[in-house]
Amino acid sequence: MSAVSYLLVCLRRCRELRFIAHRDDHAKTWIGNGVGSVAIESPSAQVVIFNESGTSRLTSGRELRFTNVYRWSLVGQRVVRLEHLRFGQNRPVYLFDLAPEDESTWASVTPHHCRYDLYSVRLELGQDAVSLLWMIVGPGKREEIECVYSLRVPDSPSQQFYSKLSA
Repeated sequence: MSAVSYLLVCLRRCRELRFIAHRDDHAKTWIGNGVGSVAIESPSAQVVIFNESGTSRLTSGRELRFTNVYRWSLVGQRVVRLEHLRFGQNRPVYLFDLAPEDESTWASVTPHHCRYDLYSVRLELGQDAVSLLWMIVGPGKREEIECVYSLRVPDSPSQQFYSKLSA
């Protein structure tokens, strides 16, 4: 199984997420953590859509609800594109193209520019989880968001087959 096929199989198994967000530069600014669920859509063999929803809690105690929709799409033999669908599927916000660094690690090919800030990601595939580390750097920012997606336990023969391939 190719690296890109394996990544798409793992993404289709994501069901829950938890994240920790922190900043290196100012103790006063937002930091916190969150939990949520991921509903998966796969309109084609080359596309996986994450519908995320959950709750984040800032260290101040304030609790916020969140929703996100991300589309992962195969765009080449060894490249997967990540887009945010905040404006709908017909108006995606391009974030990154990711390429494999090795069998279980993917990274953004170039950073995403958002005004003065640069976003990049590093993705690690594990047996039980997919970890996505967001790094945001800008004139007044130095943030990291570590998002861990837990993988659904295989319950069908085909899922067990893919699970064995990933071990």
